[in-house]
Amino acid sequence: MPRPSLSKNASQRRGKTLAKKTVSKAASTVKAVQNTVKQVKEAAQYSEMSGLNPLGVESVQDELPEFQPADYRVKDPLNPPDSLPQVSLGEFIKASRIYEGATRAVQLTGKAFDLTRERLLVEGKKAKTFSAGVQAATAYEKVKSDLTDY
Repeated sequence: MPRPSLSKNASQRRGKTLAKKTVSKAASTVKAVQNTVKQVKEAAQYSEMSGLNPLGVESVQDELPEFQPADYRVKDPLNPPDSLPQVSLGEFIKASRIYEGATRAVQLTGKAFDLTRERLLVEGKKAKTFSAGVQAATAYEKVKSDLTDY
């Protein structure tokens, strides 16, 4: 009866070890993906909870005012149909004033958001500058300690 090859046994052991490592890496990759998915879901929930209004492509249609282009079709420009939508001059002026006022209000709200964004950017720069100062002070103390040891 022939004796089993030692190199064959070693190869099998190496193969089993590599297989275990591969399975372990695959399991850790799956865990990492699951954690990432969990973080994305939490971030989505956080954005909803933080006061942001979720806006998706499907909800854009709901934001648009009603408009029926077929109502404004004119076949003969010299004889417009009586069925064209119309408003009186007074109604037009009144509605225009309302829309202009609402537009100004939205623009002011946008300016408040712009100001808040700039303020937060400055706060972030302040924090980064403070951090750089702490790092510089730490480096200074390290050099001071090295000089004392010398």
